[in-house]
Amino acid sequence: MLNQSLKSDTIRVLCFTDNMGSGGAQRQLSYLAILLKRKGYDVTVATYSAGNFFLPTLTEHEIPIIQISAKSKLARIVSFLRITTSIKPNAVIAFQETPSFMAEVSSIFCKSYTLIVSERQTIPIEKLPRMLRFFKFFHRFADSITSNSHTNHDQLISLHPEYKNKVTVIYNTVDLKRFYPKLHAKIVGRVIRLVVLASHKPQKNFAALALALSHLHQEGGLPSFHVDWYGDEAPGCLAVNLALAEKLGLEKILTLYSATEDVPQVLGDSDALIHPALWEGLPNSVCEALASGCPVLMGDVCDARELVTEGVNGFLFDPTSSESIASSIRGFLLLSPERLADMRVQARLRAEQLFDESRFISSYENLLRQVETTR
Repeated sequence: MLNQSLKSDTIRVLCFTDNMGSGGAQRQLSYLAILLKRKGYDVTVATYSAGNFFLPTLTEHEIPIIQISAKSKLARIVSFLRITTSIKPNAVIAFQETPSFMAEVSSIFCKSYTLIVSERQTIPIEKLPRMLRFFKFFHRFADSITSNSHTNHDQLISLHPEYKNKVTVIYNTVDLKRFYPKLHAKIVGRVIRLVVLASHKPQKNFAALALALSHLHQEGGLPSFHVDWYGDEAPGCLAVNLALAEKLGLEKILTLYSATEDVPQVLGDSDALIHPALWEGLPNSVCEALASGCPVLMGDVCDARELVTEGVNGFLFDPTSSESIASSIRGFLLLSPERLADMRVQARLRAEQLFDESRFISSYENLLRQVETTR
């Protein structure tokens, strides 16, 4: 429980996730830790696996990081229990399924703090691994569950109706000062730049996008365009994707890169983001693209309709249909300069409505208060 009065200068918060790599959950947890620190909370971050992408940022904000060296889940749970016993947090906030499970199991043995866990991905129920189903059972030991999408919220309640009163949707936040619209040259007569920011995993749906691009490339009569795909490689996937691109003759209109650290610059140089994933929670790349005034073309899955309004700040498509993907890209390529300019404005407005950091941090502070008053 919150064992001190809820004043920002007296509350100790332990944030817990797997690592501080470049993933979306890690980005959001680092945002949360920094925003809590700015509010005056005493914040510590704990992790247990390799991945240091956001460590410099946390260090810059003087946020201590505890790295658990144990290898097995059981040993990590014991280590986490020792950490909570040592630093005596008033609240623990765990992101992702495995860290949430570990924090929940640890809390069974010794708990003197508010425990908030967070689900960060939405996998269709029919594809949900048994292990993740098992982990969800342990949410009964958390005081509150947050989700970053309405789709995940509804899925969790469909599996566990008993959680209905303790699940809260809190959308991601975006640094709206770092991600902002930049001036673009007139689109007439130049190559239109499209970008994908997604790892090379099967769920990100490279094959359907590649087929769509092949259709458009053969079609002709469209403005010149080029697609750049930036993303980390899942084992074996990048080679398969490269082979397919070569087979389809896409070398002139599609380039694959490793993940980039300069996402604001990439989005600033792009005319639109394509997000072809078969399922999602709330992808950071989409949120950051909207904040950058970059229209979004994405699959009509999960919370897509909360983010993109067809023809207003982007286009929606059926990610299982290369023809549908091609149709959305074609529609974007044929926009008039005036429509495109308005779409950029609408993209930024949507980001300001949904992802403002004050809304994000207030949601977590309110949640801490609500949890304490209902305990």
